[in-house]
Amino acid sequence: MPKQTHKYCRLTNRNIGFFWKDGKRVYLPGLYNSPESLAAYHNAMAEINEAKANEVSDKKKSNISVPIQTNAKLTVAELVAMFLEWGKSHYVKNGMPTGANDQYYHASIELVEEYGHYVVSSFTQRELIALRNSMNIGGLLSRKTINDRLTRIKRIFNWGVSEGHYGFEIAKNLEYVETIRKGRTVLPERPKRKPVADSIVEATLPHLPSLVADMVVIQRVSGMRPSEVFSMTWEQIDTSDDIWIYTPSHKTEHHDIDRFVPLNEKCQDIMAKYRNTAPDQIIFSPKRTMRERAAFLAEKRSKGKNKKIQPSQIKRKMYKQVRGENLVNDTYSRHSYKNAIQRACKRAGVDNWTPYQLRHSSATEVANKLSKEDAKIILGHTDLRTTENYVHEEAEKVKAVARKLGQK
Repeated sequence: MPKQTHKYCRLTNRNIGFFWKDGKRVYLPGLYNSPESLAAYHNAMAEINEAKANEVSDKKKSNISVPIQTNAKLTVAELVAMFLEWGKSHYVKNGMPTGANDQYYHASIELVEEYGHYVVSSFTQRELIALRNSMNIGGLLSRKTINDRLTRIKRIFNWGVSEGHYGFEIAKNLEYVETIRKGRTVLPERPKRKPVADSIVEATLPHLPSLVADMVVIQRVSGMRPSEVFSMTWEQIDTSDDIWIYTPSHKTEHHDIDRFVPLNEKCQDIMAKYRNTAPDQIIFSPKRTMRERAAFLAEKRSKGKNKKIQPSQIKRKMYKQVRGENLVNDTYSRHSYKNAIQRACKRAGVDNWTPYQLRHSSATEVANKLSKEDAKIILGHTDLRTTENYVHEEAEKVKAVARKLGQK
């Protein structure tokens, strides 16, 4: 394993483990040197190392912006520049960038720095293997991250073939370069995303803005993706039956796959308070959160000892452009939604969890109560193997099966 920068330490008086981060102690669950404590420590180290690697990548200067030429002497740097320019219009959904182009940019930084001057026809398996191995140095990136970047680099060369810039032999040869297999490397593994316990979610809800808390409950009940819950509009929801059907814009719709999200009575009761939203407007908007917060603070001031309206309050009413609701976006993003939840986790004193863990919790619940096939329908997957990544078998269920086998 690569050398850890945050040493695993013992707090003697409590016999628990901890490590230092940004000058503060981060305490680990369980007793010192227990499997629970060590697993939490290694997961934390993997997250820290991956964050450091991304930070290093962001600081690197890339030579991607070069004059583009389409000829037999096309260089790797020119190919990447052409792909990223094409990706600006391709990786867009509902008029907004999806973030995929940024991922291709980060994946191609080292490629351009090391081999940008190469003619595409001279870039072979040998160079791609050397690039893959250079990503291993330092152990900052996880195995999965390196494999993802390798796959994206191959995709860039495949795109060049589809655009007719060169023959298929170049890209086909690169496909034979293998990704790094699990257990065959010293690279850290990215921690697997797991369900979040309902008790932790319940403890977090009171510390969230009411609108974000409603989003969390609806996502937990319906099992939808975070991007689907914060982009909801009334014109996408069929309310004509006892179960409402929400048809969101989703990440696989470009494959001509329809997505139907059922909203049961619990979801409908929550959404009733938002019926005054225009049909084409985002239901769960940060602007509404800011308005509700301003109203709450105004009511709190009115009940206090000092009820006098301050000049700054009058000024904010006169100049609407400086009001909080005009300083936020029309929609939440995966980052702002996640940040709101993790700030609430800190206030509630519970372990951090992310919105996507709610989807895992919902899938596991449906699979345990009904079947994996039913979980596949709820999640909107086309392949049961994808659903199995979201379903987490409970240890107690495994023990129960083992006891049944022992009784025979």
